[in-house]
Amino acid sequence: MRKRPSAAMVVALVALFVSLAGTAEASFLISKNSQVAPHVISGANGPAGDTHNVIAGSVGTDDMHAGAVTTGKLANGSVTGAKVADGTIGHADLVQGLPCAFTMKGGDLDLFANLACGKVEVKQPDAGTYCITLPYTPGGGAATPDSSLAGFPVAFLSVDPSTAQGFHCSTTANAVVTTYSGAGGDLTSETFHAIFYQGI
Repeated sequence: MRKRPSAAMVVALVALFVSLAGTAEASFLISKNSQVAPHVISGANGPAGDTHNVIAGSVGTDDMHAGAVTTGKLANGSVTGAKVADGTIGHADLVQGLPCAFTMKGGDLDLFANLACGKVEVKQPDAGTYCITLPYTPGGGAATPDSSLAGFPVAFLSVDPSTAQGFHCSTTANAVVTTYSGAGGDLTSETFHAIFYQGI
């Protein structure tokens, strides 16, 4: 007659099967997303009690899809000037009221405050007349000639479009600068510096 296995033998066999099953499970490699259930792998800020399965510093740019990092995910003060690409900030990104300053010399426009100016267009229909189109409605400004001997030359600035049109400027011009070299009132082309500020 065949003997029945003892209780100790049964316990030993069960333990053996469990240990073998555990080893086989541990050696299983995940090779595709479908093998991972949703909400299984957490990042460094995972819910309380969950295991942090992502290795710190291991997530790179290739792991993030376009647009994954939004404004709400950026901490205050996290973006500095060194992180902003040159030339990417325009007039619309700046605080309203920031002045625009430039120099006109020999018909050439020198924007030494280009970010505050945005796109500026200057046309000269006549000698000493500079029709200026700014990307915003200017609230005022001032013009100064490059040099002044015995009170001349002089420069005048107006942000009244109708005044600009009176000097043969187009309807798109929202400012005009006129320059004079002497007391006779004749318009002459002169180097000048101009500054405009936005209307509030």
